[in-house]
Amino acid sequence: MSRRAWIYALALNALVSAGVTLLVLWWWDRRHPLPPPPEGPAWVVGTPVPTGPSGFAYVVAEGETLQDIARRFGVDIQSLRAVNHLVTDQVQPGQVLIIPGVTPPTARGDPAGVQVVAVLGAGVLADEHVRLQYRGAEPIDLRGWTLEDEDGHRFTFPALVLYPQGAVNVWTKPGRNTVVHLYWGLTQAIWQPGETLTLRDAQGQVVTTYTVAGSAPSADLTPNP
Repeated sequence: MSRRAWIYALALNALVSAGVTLLVLWWWDRRHPLPPPPEGPAWVVGTPVPTGPSGFAYVVAEGETLQDIARRFGVDIQSLRAVNHLVTDQVQPGQVLIIPGVTPPTARGDPAGVQVVAVLGAGVLADEHVRLQYRGAEPIDLRGWTLEDEDGHRFTFPALVLYPQGAVNVWTKPGRNTVVHLYWGLTQAIWQPGETLTLRDAQGQVVTTYTVAGSAPSADLTPNP
């Protein structure tokens, strides 16, 4: 057999082998289809969301531990680890956990417990934000609440549950919302010293007002995300 004929025979053998392999893989795929990927729970930042009778999705708040979450909802920590496929007890703010075997808690806390702690970084877009803290005894949902300045700028809160002693920062600048940081999406600073901020509930009732005291951004211990 000549060298050229040998090369042709080798190439033909490779093509036949590849074709047989593809045919076998196709047959196997038809007989053993892969299951569709599981659908993750739909959730909104900071809000327990029902996923069915077996539990709900919960977004970890800043400073929370797995033990804290297990204790809050009365769930066995081993079950919490197992259903969320956790190897350790380490959790991060913004992480979504499935709370098994319980229904979502109601969030009908005391609106008067929501307080404006400070307006920090006033006049500097990169630093400017309003810090709110909740001092009520029961969780409260801020969905539909609004934050307004004297010039008609209005921020509407998404679905966000604050737990007792929980806090949230409303940044003037654009950004991606998390469980502890919300972003107004404006392109210039709006808060001025002496200006009055108004916080309203979802029914439009005034919850509290706050007068901006100054423009020094360094007073806040919250890192600028």
